[in-house]
Amino acid sequence: TKAPFPVSSAMVEGPGATKNGRKVQTAVGKVICAPVDLDSGNKPTIPSVAQELVGYTLVEAFTVGKELFLIFSKSFGGDGLPNQESRESALRLHFGMNGSLNTRKINPSWGNDKGYGVAPWKQKKASTLRLYLANQNNHVNNGSSEYLIIECWETNVSYPVSVSMARNKLMNNSSRDVCSSLFNAQDAFACLKKRGQRMNIS
Repeated sequence: TKAPFPVSSAMVEGPGATKNGRKVQTAVGKVICAPVDLDSGNKPTIPSVAQELVGYTLVEAFTVGKELFLIFSKSFGGDGLPNQESRESALRLHFGMNGSLNTRKINPSWGNDKGYGVAPWKQKKASTLRLYLANQNNHVNNGSSEYLIIECWETNVSYPVSVSMARNKLMNNSSRDVCSSLFNAQDAFACLKKRGQRMNIS
């Protein structure tokens, strides 16, 4: 079993993580592919993550408080055969105090990746993680497909993490996460009242 990459105790506010989670939604359903050799000046500092995920499909992306989880799936065995096995893997992102995330489209026919939508100061920084994704039928790097890049800076990456742990966190905490669309004020109040022995809640 591989040890997860270290995670810092620094924290950002929930709305920032939620915003980053919404950016990644555009990549759900796409397949991780090998890095496209467009911009050799900004290689990921944790290349093994991207390499191990090549061929995996991003099936879920969700935030729980200040954490962003990416769930990937890949089928092994003959196409359409009954004994085909599906494996899942999860990646956790924590943005610390200064972490950020960008998603953008590129196409090899456009030339070098100019980092459109990326702040100028980030373009000169080495990214913590860079993933290339393509549509299901175009994930083989043939030099002509359009790709979607997910790129992070100053972000703590944990991989692999438990898929069941990530989903359990979502199921158990989303109703108490004020940034979640499933937020339930009554549930959050009941939780505070139950745990807040030192709080004056009425």
